[in-house]
Amino acid sequence: AYGLTFSFYLAREYTEAKKMARYMMHLDSQDPMVLGLAAETLVKSGDVVDGLDIFERALADFPNRLPLVIGYAKALMDSGSPLKAVDFLDKQIFKYRNESRLFELQSKGYALTGNELLQHRAQAEAYYHKGELSSAIEQLEIAKLNGDGNFFEKSSLDARLKQFIKLREDLKSR
Repeated sequence: AYGLTFSFYLAREYTEAKKMARYMMHLDSQDPMVLGLAAETLVKSGDVVDGLDIFERALADFPNRLPLVIGYAKALMDSGSPLKAVDFLDKQIFKYRNESRLFELQSKGYALTGNELLQHRAQAEAYYHKGELSSAIEQLEIAKLNGDGNFFEKSSLDARLKQFIKLREDLKSR
């Protein structure tokens, strides 16, 4: 049932995927992979409230499952709640400090809310955690040129930029 649901989902045949997702949930509603796929399928098929509800229950039972975290954040953004997604990701990043995908999602969320400074800051962190230091520095420089952001955000950005530049210099001197 999982493979068939996933096939329909990938083919963007969400009506069929939704039917299979509900059947799959009937067979095994305690597997985090099943819950994640069912939730994503429901959100994509327009059953947003049920899909988000499944994600929330699954995250309560399996709080350390990264695919559920990523799926829930994407579903929030897809359903028009980017601020909620960004707030959720802020909390998750403390658990998954080195997970570039969370920073990329956070960057997308900030872009959807129109916060360019934090969008570029989050993208910089994504690049940094992928090992792309020069791209991270470039993103922070772009963010610095942007006029939005409060004093704390700008100060934090400046400090992170200095850290990255020092790290780049240290790497060059080796």
